[in-house]
Amino acid sequence: MADNTAERFATLIETIATSGEVSHMGSFPTPNVQMYGLKLKDKHMPRLCSALARNTNLTALSVGHNEIGDEGLRQLCAVVATHPTLTMLSIAANNITDVGISHLCTCLAENHNIVTLWMEQIRITDDGAEELCEVLRDRPHLKTINIGQNKRLTERGHRALATVQAAFPDAGVRCDAAKFAEYVKEFNEFLPPK
Repeated sequence: MADNTAERFATLIETIATSGEVSHMGSFPTPNVQMYGLKLKDKHMPRLCSALARNTNLTALSVGHNEIGDEGLRQLCAVVATHPTLTMLSIAANNITDVGISHLCTCLAENHNIVTLWMEQIRITDDGAEELCEVLRDRPHLKTINIGQNKRLTERGHRALATVQAAFPDAGVRCDAAKFAEYVKEFNEFLPPK
């Protein structure tokens, strides 16, 4: 992180801890924290997590388009797992692999408030997608999961995601598979009538 970015980061951290209203970019539900594109790395997570733990009013958190890896996500998930008000989490466009997805799954199993996930442009594979879907199938209140632009997902991963969409038709599962709607339709045929 460049020196001027480090200063901005320190200011943002203090703002997060005290008021929780930080919009670096875009618009999310308030109170929200958007740390979009700040080149955050795993080494920055302890300070961010400490501030997040002190802010119990936060509803949306975006750490998208940074350089956070699996260890950084593990640290973040430790806070998010018990956060009382967080409903939206964006980890898009980071260096997160299936190892990080395992941390996220543990977090989601504990925190049932999260209803919106943005996970596009990470390094998830079919194995990570299947593990994630196991957790998501137990979340009927899921509103949106955006897992598009993940080039390591194949038909197997997209089919797993289609089972979640089929189980919760009101949920918005977004991914890139050209045949995703066809997969959802296939799974719907096997579901019991409502």
